[in-house]
Amino acid sequence: MQRLGLEKCCKIYHAQILMTTSNSTTAALRRHVSEKAGNQGPPELLERKWQANFYQKEKGKIAGKLPFKLKVEKGKMYAWCTCGHSKKQPLCDFTHHIDMLRIKLRPISFRAPEDGYLWLCTCKQTNNRPFCDGSHKCQEVQETMNV
Repeated sequence: MQRLGLEKCCKIYHAQILMTTSNSTTAALRRHVSEKAGNQGPPELLERKWQANFYQKEKGKIAGKLPFKLKVEKGKMYAWCTCGHSKKQPLCDFTHHIDMLRIKLRPISFRAPEDGYLWLCTCKQTNNRPFCDGSHKCQEVQETMNV
């Protein structure tokens, strides 16, 4: 029996996934496969879009009315809270694991590309997860009393 090389196995695996997924998922996977084949692109951005677009369409509880300036270290992983229940906002403290709360949202993980500061959303209404896009300025967020 002939053994397939790792690269060929990966191509077969990706082809099988492409045949069994929806159109939007297929497009993202094709971009991912083409990048792995040698095209340049931001893999962390694709990872973030995959997390946000494919399994978490709803937005979490409003946890704050202003963005949070977070000092990040190059290469370190961070988990941004999407549910809004974390006591360590804007980062996740795994409150979503408490069965009684029945929280379906999961954190969005990202790796800091360089040392510096990032403005992370605390209102959880951003369309550019985990980064602030000014959604906290809307009337609905500003009128929230539970923050």
